Amino acid sequence: MIDKEKFGKGLLDKMSARRNADETKVVAAEPEKTAEEKPVVPVVEPAVIEPVEVKVIEPKPAAPAVGISYLAPGIEFEGLLRSKGDIELAGKFKGEITCQGCVTVRCDTESNITAAKLDIVNCKVVGDIKVSGQVSISEGSALKGNIDARDVINHGNVAGDIKATGNVSFGEKSRVAGNVDTGTMVVACGAVISGKVQTNVNGK
Repeated sequence: MIDKEKFGKGLLDKMSARRNADETKVVAAEPEKTAEEKPVVPVVEPAVIEPVEVKVIEPKPAAPAVGISYLAPGIEFEGLLRSKGDIELAGKFKGEITCQGCVTVRCDTESNITAAKLDIVNCKVVGDIKVSGQVSISEGSALKGNIDARDVINHGNVAGDIKATGNVSFGEKSRVAGNVDTGTMVVACGAVISGKVQTNVNGK
């Protein structure tokens, strides 16, 4: 005969022991809790910025405008006249003129003229001319002196030698008393040249 009371008690003891073993395993499987872990923040080193040289470009001052030197009618001037701009003579002048621009002569003048361009308008000029560009002599004007220029356009009277590296043009009323040495030449019907004429296209 089985004692039910002892059998039941033994079964309960076995079940209780098994439950305690299972709880022990579960506790052992759980990791130990530590202090609250803080998130790991990556350390970023600051970027090294190299200094950049900044050049400040200052605006260049505008070149001063070169005006026109004007000798008004009724004024008489004697001496040396120099100009980087243009010159216009409506008064009487006697002396030397050096100009980097254009010289326009509208009154009788006794002067050696060095310029980039020369216009003689209805007047008489006495003196030698040296021009890097063109010399223009209007009808009714007269020049007593030698001309050394690139081009010459003559509609008046010239008493002197003409030397041009470019072209010489004589209008129908032009009169020349002197030698002409030029690259090319155009002579209108009625023009008079009293002197030797030599043309050379190569300018030699």
